Amino acid sequence: MVSVGVVISLQRTERAAGKEQRGLAVPRKAVGNPDPDGDGRLAFKYENKPWVTWRKRLEAVAVIDFETTGMSPGYGARATEIAAIIVRDGQIIDRYQSLMNAGVSVPWFITELTGITTAMVRRAPLARQVMGEVADFVGDYPLVAHNASFDKKFWDAELAGIGHARQQDFICSMLLARRILPQAPNHKLGTLVAYAGLPVTGRYHRAEADAEMTAHLTLYLERELKRRFGLGAVSCQLLAHIQKTPASRLGDCVGRYGGCSTK
Repeated sequence: MVSVGVVISLQRTERAAGKEQRGLAVPRKAVGNPDPDGDGRLAFKYENKPWVTWRKRLEAVAVIDFETTGMSPGYGARATEIAAIIVRDGQIIDRYQSLMNAGVSVPWFITELTGITTAMVRRAPLARQVMGEVADFVGDYPLVAHNASFDKKFWDAELAGIGHARQQDFICSMLLARRILPQAPNHKLGTLVAYAGLPVTGRYHRAEADAEMTAHLTLYLERELKRRFGLGAVSCQLLAHIQKTPASRLGDCVGRYGGCSTK
């Protein structure tokens, strides 16, 4: 799996252009090289190419996934890896991934599950640095995760560690799947990927692969909504409402957004 550290996204161009107008330093296009330090990230050099200002910002989401040392930060668990995948107009347009060093050891059973070792995270950048980078990378885009109640706890806890607080909502692809695909054998990520015939993009329980498969699953669920209810577009607002709606009332929920059953 490719490990990517700081990836400067096209979504930042508008913000960057504003900084240039105010005379502030602006990061330039990042070009990844092989990982020379073995720290789970790519090295970067910068090209002096101007940013292009985006005049029309289309709706996008940031799909995230954490790997951690345990189930809850409330019991002292910390993040060991994070990935964020930016999706816009049905396409993956950008990504960020990094291991992160929170100064804790990785339990043996977590290593068996994820392949992430204590030695790997101790070579990684500090958690504070990684969270600052990924928070800037996703900006104010709505966040998507599979079993979002888990990732939300770690996102909020790790952000709090750098003095930040989440401003946007989470959309849970597992809750969406329970309503849109109630007939699936279960609603674990691996089961849904197989059920929908989606690509397996890497090892399960690694952040980048899980985030990318969650992105593909979310796009599949959006296509299902369009197909079944004749929608021209699926908004984040609709997804947020669907995840709180009983499966038996899905049609009524979608109908409030202009959908009608095409069965």
